[in-house]
Amino acid sequence: MSNLDRTELTLEAIRSNLSSNPDALIESYLAQYLTVVFHSEIEEKVTLILRSRLAAKGDEKLSKFIVNTATELIKRTKKTDIRKLVERFGNDAVETFDRSITDEEVSYYSSIITARHITSHSRNASVTIKDIERGVKSAKKILSSLEMAII
Repeated sequence: MSNLDRTELTLEAIRSNLSSNPDALIESYLAQYLTVVFHSEIEEKVTLILRSRLAAKGDEKLSKFIVNTATELIKRTKKTDIRKLVERFGNDAVETFDRSITDEEVSYYSSIITARHITSHSRNASVTIKDIERGVKSAKKILSSLEMAII
């Protein structure tokens, strides 16, 4: 569940286009666009992981209620916000989550979330395709760690 298919397919299409027609300005614009795709997909994946966990208890109505109630929490994609979600599952979950992610991974992931925030507020973010690649790899690890911690 920690795959970021939409982001990775978009990234691959952009990489392919830029390899035959490199342009720093176009790369910058496309990288900023990718931050938005990335952020959206992270929101979806966190929701799916939480729903999957709650569905394991067998009460679909209760699962829907909890997920819908926690929507604000789920829509926040900073690593610290994902950690707050994990905290609701207890100390063991937090320890598992924290132990499985490096500071470097958090840094790469956070830089993309920050760039998306800057982009969405009408400023140009300084982000490259290489930054996105590192952020995607780190995000997959964070999502996998989330899933492992709460299951």
